[in-house]
Amino acid sequence: MATFEDAYNYNNFSFLHTSCVLFFAVDKQAVKDDDGAAMCNLMLGSVCQRLIEHFTQQGLFARPFRSYDQFEVDSLTLDEEQRAEEMTYFGLLIGKNRAMQSLGAIK
Repeated sequence: MATFEDAYNYNNFSFLHTSCVLFFAVDKQAVKDDDGAAMCNLMLGSVCQRLIEHFTQQGLFARPFRSYDQFEVDSLTLDEEQRAEEMTYFGLLIGKNRAMQSLGAIK
């Protein structure tokens, strides 16, 4: 059986320390043209930004991504009936920041 790591496009990343992977599914009709896709990107980007702010306040990190094999992730996250109508469109990685305290901003 495939896993999320198999569907992620970067082979040097491990989900081992990722607490959660959240996928947003959208109606396929909503992104059938460029205007719909642009609107979905704006709306999901806004939702992700709010979630990132929330998780940061909880001491976690969150990072949006779209680098995955969509058909593979759809088969892992949506049942057959859902796949006929919907598709995964955006992902959000959530985890604990294991790095030490920030040393400052790079300029």
